[in-house]
Amino acid sequence: MKKEIKFSHLHVHSIYSEIDAICKPDELIRRSVELGMNAIAITDHGSMKAVMEMAKFVQKQKERGCIDASFKFIPGTEAYIVEDLETAYDNSSVRHLVLLAKSEVGYRNLCRLSSLGYLEGFNRIPRIDHKMLEKYHEGIIACSACLGGEIPRLIADGKEDEAEKVLLWYMNLFGDDFYIEMQRHVSDTEIYRTQQHVNEVLLRLANRHGANIIATNDVHFINAEDAEAQDEFMCLSRKYKKLRSDVHYTGQEYLKSPEEMEELFSDIPEAIYNVQEIVDKVNVDILSLHDSSLVAPVPKDFENSKEYLKFLVMQGAMARYGKTIPSEVLNRIEEEMRYLTENKNFADYLLLIYDIYKSIRTELGLQVIGLGFMSGSIVCYCLHLTDVDPIKYGLTNLLFYKDAPHLPIALEIGIDDIGKVRRYLAEKFGSENLIGAVSFVPWKENSLKNNGINNIAILDGTIRQDWVSYGGVLIHANVLICANDMMSKLPLCRVDDNIVSQYKMKEIDCSEVCAIGIYGIYDLSRIGEILKQIKDKNGYDIRTEDIPMNDKSTFDLICRGDYFLAVNCIVPYLKQLNRVTFCEFVDLWAVVGLPQWKQIAEYIAEKNNPQKMYPSPAVEAIFKPTGGILIYREQLFGLLIDVFGYTRKMALDLYDDILDSVDDLQSHKEEFVRRGLERGFSVDSIDEFWDMLRQWECLAPKSSVYVSNCMLDYRLAYFKANYSEFFVENENGYEKECN
Repeated sequence: MKKEIKFSHLHVHSIYSEIDAICKPDELIRRSVELGMNAIAITDHGSMKAVMEMAKFVQKQKERGCIDASFKFIPGTEAYIVEDLETAYDNSSVRHLVLLAKSEVGYRNLCRLSSLGYLEGFNRIPRIDHKMLEKYHEGIIACSACLGGEIPRLIADGKEDEAEKVLLWYMNLFGDDFYIEMQRHVSDTEIYRTQQHVNEVLLRLANRHGANIIATNDVHFINAEDAEAQDEFMCLSRKYKKLRSDVHYTGQEYLKSPEEMEELFSDIPEAIYNVQEIVDKVNVDILSLHDSSLVAPVPKDFENSKEYLKFLVMQGAMARYGKTIPSEVLNRIEEEMRYLTENKNFADYLLLIYDIYKSIRTELGLQVIGLGFMSGSIVCYCLHLTDVDPIKYGLTNLLFYKDAPHLPIALEIGIDDIGKVRRYLAEKFGSENLIGAVSFVPWKENSLKNNGINNIAILDGTIRQDWVSYGGVLIHANVLICANDMMSKLPLCRVDDNIVSQYKMKEIDCSEVCAIGIYGIYDLSRIGEILKQIKDKNGYDIRTEDIPMNDKSTFDLICRGDYFLAVNCIVPYLKQLNRVTFCEFVDLWAVVGLPQWKQIAEYIAEKNNPQKMYPSPAVEAIFKPTGGILIYREQLFGLLIDVFGYTRKMALDLYDDILDSVDDLQSHKEEFVRRGLERGFSVDSIDEFWDMLRQWECLAPKSSVYVSNCMLDYRLAYFKANYSEFFVENENGYEKECN
């Protein structure tokens, strides 16, 4: 009886194989599922840069029911390997080796090997050697790779005896976890003719020594018709004006279906069946890994970090709102705390941020504020990590409300001396446990056009490597902290002289490392200097959180144009308002550069003389504060949850599909219409609301971002209006001194 076909691709390259692959990580996953596969591995050249991104995408798709829960993502890399780094003075002896993590131990060893390739073996490419492999092979499955592998290359060079010795060395090291790869890129090319010869010898050696064989396809592009785009990318990444034979692929290196692979290897069916054997061996969920040593200091009076965090939050709530805390605040605290404490060790992470923040203010005596997303959190407000009251300004912190347990909280801290803080963190946690995070520079449509590229849609978003070291650029504001052994938690690389994570900041999971964005904000330096001068001359302290947000002299100053705002083009429109409050200040700042800027006259007219009618009180509560126009994405969440009765998860799923430009939103629309009709809205009103949802991407991302930015601007204006003798304008030299 014929066995059921179960084939998955285990030798796959993404755009993070920077100079010769064009597969976008999410498209690889989607296509694999579409073709009926139950797993996929990622094996980029020398790196693991796509691993976390793909793991998170798979998890997200599972949560949304788009992928079966049994689908496996397999972390891997195609390592550049030499026999001995001490004698490999150039890259002439570099070969390829596919490595796959089958367990937690294997994943951590894979991180170590990939890191060592960059930190100890780098010579234009990241290299490892046999000694490293002997030390860190546990929990790893190894495959012989393509024609560039050690064993295939020796066979191609006519050195079968040496190839046999190397095969036995790998079999001795990995045992049943070593597999011989066979590839068949049927074409009229020298590559295929070489493959035929190499495969014949590989099969003979496998039979002689009882080695396992598997079929792979060395995937570099997703669809067969993408071959031309692949060739264009090969020339683009190498700055060749025309295609050369040494970079030309066979056109067969695409993500073939299980049926295509079975037909290719119909004479060696075990090469197909053994692939599933590897898939069955793999048992690692990298998103569930947790480092219990990365914890915040907790007083002995508290049983754990969750209890301590709750205590601090309630103490802060009483300081912010008084002993009788409003029920709305308590409910919001309870909701946020539930997500924080249920989702892995977010409580520890937030306590670490709290401890660092407190130290910056007290030990270093620096001004520090919580930026961006922190401003939407009631927990962060009660911890005094931000001075923005999310209840007062109607803010939502989506990062705390996402139903994904591995979502990292991207907290940012604004400081006036970034060097001091980095040195402080290095002393506190150890410089070896403090690294930066990397970002990547993608090819964009205009750049591709300027380079004469035809397949722009396919190549848009691929990684460009023309001006950075191996595809990465350091973002100095990003700081990653761990308790110990950073290499076992994240694959590392080097950008210039800096050790950084191969994973992008937004992919970092806070259960293994503490990720912080630290930004040196010039205006905070100015505020710090003003506060110091006031204390020196007048003998009293002013706390920035005590500055009144309704100071008439401050708004008069702003509306006269006597204070240069960060977004100064809004001043003429502020003057047209009968009454300016902090909320109008934020609204006008937010719409700069958005399509809603065209509705600014409508906004001003409605603010000065409210005339608009709304279909329900709930809709009025959402739109009246912004003059009846749609400005913020939070307004659409309010529409879905408060008006149409969506759960937060349903609203986020719709949000994700719209932002991901999912073509088929019909099922979402049917549900939306059904709920609207149940609530008594007319068909025209429902259609109008649906059109609003389709504008999601064109809205201000988060009103919390604008509130925190405007608050900083407002405070400086306050000091100019009320303490002008201490206020230093930019042009008077302070900026130069500060820098």
